[in-house]
Amino acid sequence: MTELLTKGGLAGYRNRYCALRQYVPHTQEKRVILATGRPVAVQAHQLAPDEHRGNTAHRARCTGTTLTPDEHALCLLIGNRLLEHGIRFTGLDLAHPYVFECNVVNPGGLDERLTLGLPDHTADTIEALLAHLARHP
Repeated sequence: MTELLTKGGLAGYRNRYCALRQYVPHTQEKRVILATGRPVAVQAHQLAPDEHRGNTAHRARCTGTTLTPDEHALCLLIGNRLLEHGIRFTGLDLAHPYVFECNVVNPGGLDERLTLGLPDHTADTIEALLAHLARHP
């Protein structure tokens, strides 16, 4: 298992970490882009039949979608908590009620939407971030 997770074992990886999570059977994930604690874009990732990852690099098919009320409430809860820590822009991968990933370094998703022909929410995202920064310098 460590060979697979670390691409060669743990030798030489002194200060690096890997995270393990329980496998949650699912066939679809949603990528939600949060800006200033609020969902600004969402897309569905239909997993390939023999895959457990929702990345397009692993053959997931993406389509536009919306959030259910429960998913929206979860995103607001997480978004507000992230704002308390100064995190204003992130991407969540979720299959409600599970959150698989919270990407704060490179949320991805906005550019992917353009490639897939989905609506462009880049301007909305930037406007929300700039308005938030103007109110909370």
